[in-house]
Amino acid sequence: MNLVTEIAPKLAEQYADMLSLDFRRRHTLLNSWNHFANDLLLWDKRLQTYIEGLKYLRKDARIYFDGWSNSLLTRGDVFAMGSFAFHTDDARLLENSLSLILAMPHLIQVAESVIAWAPAKSMLWETAFSSPTIRVMAAYIRNDLPHISHLKDDEISRLMASPAAIPGLVKMLHQQQHPDYFSIITNLISTDNPQTRLGVITAILTHHLPYRDLAPEKHLLDLLARDNEIVRNKAMRLYLCHTDSASPDRIINPGENVADQRLYLTALGYSGIAANIEILKQFLDKPEYARLAATAIVMITGASPESAGWLSQHPLTGITSTDDDPDGALSWPEKSAFECWWKNHSYQFDASKVYVAGNPATKQGLQQVLQHGCLAVHPLAKSRLCHLTRESINEDFIPTFFGSHHDAR
Repeated sequence: MNLVTEIAPKLAEQYADMLSLDFRRRHTLLNSWNHFANDLLLWDKRLQTYIEGLKYLRKDARIYFDGWSNSLLTRGDVFAMGSFAFHTDDARLLENSLSLILAMPHLIQVAESVIAWAPAKSMLWETAFSSPTIRVMAAYIRNDLPHISHLKDDEISRLMASPAAIPGLVKMLHQQQHPDYFSIITNLISTDNPQTRLGVITAILTHHLPYRDLAPEKHLLDLLARDNEIVRNKAMRLYLCHTDSASPDRIINPGENVADQRLYLTALGYSGIAANIEILKQFLDKPEYARLAATAIVMITGASPESAGWLSQHPLTGITSTDDDPDGALSWPEKSAFECWWKNHSYQFDASKVYVAGNPATKQGLQQVLQHGCLAVHPLAKSRLCHLTRESINEDFIPTFFGSHHDAR
């Protein structure tokens, strides 16, 4: 068997397929209640190993990727193509990857990962920056890249119509000290598009940008009243983590609506107030809310049903298992077992204080969560740390070992 003609092509194919597959699986890992920072570090190192293997086998890898041109590609496939292109300075393949991403809205988030994993010294940044969308996304994600040219007026106008580009647009306008920065963000936050408004507020609050009299809290409350579950959930998280309000009761009326009730339970967990445990435990025997309430309890206490002994061996009746079950990946709790656990451990929590995964919501406590807490609570810990320290956070799509090859943010 000839190593060059037979083994190398098969290895290139395997590396490409595994990079695609494990990139998609990474999303599942990030939402895991049973995996931790070191698990993500090892996972990301494995992805980087695939990329290094493709670089070594670049000729065969390029042939294999070319064969994907007429195929129906997954998010992982597009990430694999874009990452390989950046790491091997393949301008044609990068242009194809970015064109596909920009043409299909559901792939736009893949661009964030491609940008985050790309080497700072790649020769292709100029090629990538020909797209204003990619340019503002890069400015939002990283601070170690070659000079990013200022936005022109016509580019700003086009980007204002693209909700996915809004956070990067707002940050870049501030970076380049654009004279119309305040008037532009005022216009954007006054639109009827909730995603656009959310993008402005996200950039302002997570990057601590000036906003004069825009009153982000007021706009978040308005977004919480919208009939859009994704927007409401993001608005709730921003409100509880990036403003000085910690009480869900001030912003959400649970009522009889299932969507409102679910948002309320999630907010009880995000608020971190230990007194909320008394409310949450009342839902542990209600089939439609039990798993969500249990998850909110874990966000406060850090004690999961599996680790603390309140996992139910018999799922509650009344719920039909379906593929679109929003709580399908969550654990069923045993209410009586939890009440026993809480009776023995509640003394560890001050009812009026805020906690994240069992740690006080202080700088030291939040850093402990990021080092030792499960990955599912990391976004909450990062958000609170961002508000507390007024430093930008590293998003989950940034590789955990980024310090070794680029400085994100």
